Amino acid sequence: MILRNARRAVCIRARHKLYLLFPLLLCAMPRLHARDRNYRLVTTAVDSVAAEAKKKTILALSNDLFDAGTFRGNLETNINYRLLPPPGGKPGKYPLIVIFHNSGRIGTDNTAQLDVLVKYWAQPAIRSRYPAYVLAVQFPLRSSNYTTLSGDLMTSVAASCLQGALQLTDSLVKVLPVDNRRIYALGFSMGASTANNAMMARPGLFAAGVCISGIPAQESVAPLQQTPVWLVHGNKDTENPIPADKAWYRNRQAQHSAPTLFWEIEGLGHKIYAPLYTTEAIPEWLWQQHR
Repeated sequence: MILRNARRAVCIRARHKLYLLFPLLLCAMPRLHARDRNYRLVTTAVDSVAAEAKKKTILALSNDLFDAGTFRGNLETNINYRLLPPPGGKPGKYPLIVIFHNSGRIGTDNTAQLDVLVKYWAQPAIRSRYPAYVLAVQFPLRSSNYTTLSGDLMTSVAASCLQGALQLTDSLVKVLPVDNRRIYALGFSMGASTANNAMMARPGLFAAGVCISGIPAQESVAPLQQTPVWLVHGNKDTENPIPADKAWYRNRQAQHSAPTLFWEIEGLGHKIYAPLYTTEAIPEWLWQQHR
């Protein structure tokens, strides 16, 4: 009996300590959860052979799936573009995904911009599950330029031709059944920088953006206070070094901006992280965002 009472007293004291500790655990958990949710160091190995085969399959999709057009904005610069419509048969309004190309796609042929990030959306399964208008502009010159701030920190500045692309976006929204609460920006390299600059220029237009291996505008994050952004960057990138994205991410975190996902890809150079086009990660995330 004495032993039983002693055990009971120990249990009560243990529970009492746990109750005292529980509020401390609750206070600590949100900080840990927020850090884990927003930042991820990706170390998972990628099957490069399978990824390359998938990329070839995507790029083999016909260019004719995308309607061709030319737009002349107020700046008197012709902007060539391709537009993938959603599959027919379903009335209603659709998201609009605006994809900005990298510097290797600059030109006037209205074809070079149809890279893997663009044609990804033309896959039958993706079109069926994530119906949307997909706009792929082609710039005749650089859409973003880079300068260096103190401490070798890189920042980007939008070129004037970006305004033409934004005017084109506005014109399409007026004539197409676009859900203006679900307009997204997406890009790789220079295209990621331009996606960032586009969102900064028109924060009320874009609901969210995915920026892959870009250089963001460092001056201010205030315009995007309410806009979710997903950054993906390899930590072996020597063309657009990752510290630029890290600095921008820290600035947004300090300003308590809308959630910013940051995937730092271990060992990856200046290229698109393959699971972004071999899985449905991008549309799954975008479809959760709206203004």
